[in-house]
Amino acid sequence: MRRWSFLIPIIYLFGLAVYIGVYTLINLAVDFLFVTLTPPAIVITLLPLGLWVLGSVTYYKNKKAARYARSFLIGGLAFGMLVTSYSVYKITGNELNSHFDAERWASEPSSRMVMVDHMLDRHKLKGRSPEEVHVLLGSPSQEVKEPQHQLSYYLGGAGFFSMKEALLVISFDQGQVSDYDIAYH
Repeated sequence: MRRWSFLIPIIYLFGLAVYIGVYTLINLAVDFLFVTLTPPAIVITLLPLGLWVLGSVTYYKNKKAARYARSFLIGGLAFGMLVTSYSVYKITGNELNSHFDAERWASEPSSRMVMVDHMLDRHKLKGRSPEEVHVLLGSPSQEVKEPQHQLSYYLGGAGFFSMKEALLVISFDQGQVSDYDIAYH
């Protein structure tokens, strides 16, 4: 066993590299998919840390590599907490940015795509007058009066890999919102 003890740090470092790779993929998914704070997102974020700690404790307990166990376990746990904290920070930031804010909607058209779902959930548009929509969302990107009164608000790119742009199209009938849709072109 002593002949091969030099492999313990190498195996540990390989495991650490795999762990870093997994968290890199998680952080890419958080960015590209705009993951917000949900129970599945928290579980997926914390799962690699739990597996890393469990694997480290089990490995060192079974191998009785006491010489390396304490420093690697403490260092790995500290590093894992740091990486996990960064992922949770990004998810929390996404959650906060997804909340509708009328000022930000008006001043930052590029952030509208991440706010539109929250806005549609919290502020029912159907039945509102054009003036009420203007107060809530500000000036539209485009207004069409004929054949049907419509307001269009630019939302931004439809996705990371998509070249299409999205618009929130609000249709009026008899002076009230009758329908709304997110259109891609």
